[in-house]
Amino acid sequence: MKRVLNLLSGILLNRYNEESWSISFELSYNELPPLILELQMVQDTLTESVILCSTKSVESINILLSIKGESEITQEGVRFNIILSEKDIGVVTSYLLQYYRDYCAPVSHVDIELAHQGSLGKDATLVIKATDVNEPMTEEEARKIIGM
Repeated sequence: MKRVLNLLSGILLNRYNEESWSISFELSYNELPPLILELQMVQDTLTESVILCSTKSVESINILLSIKGESEITQEGVRFNIILSEKDIGVVTSYLLQYYRDYCAPVSHVDIELAHQGSLGKDATLVIKATDVNEPMTEEEARKIIGM
């Protein structure tokens, strides 16, 4: 079974050079619970995949679980199939859970490197951005934590 989740933000394809590119999307706090549940269902093989789409872009992302243990991406027109390893699904889920728990993400985004053998270049990255981000720690706050 494939499931579909509509994102509020668009899905962006970014080219950096002939060999390096990324596919990214941004998440608001209210979008976290359904995405966390969908990723958990993919990881537990309760569903085959979750398709992320948006009315703001033509691209869509189909997230599947890797049986090879390596994260990779393939392209079929405007659909990007992202096959995540269990480790990488865990990294993404952990990031999203921290964002949900604290009402803001610990960092502005998380990058997942993906193997790719297609025409876009071999250095591919999935970038998940947060709309609500923790302010960076000041030098004074850091000194207090380490007792200086």
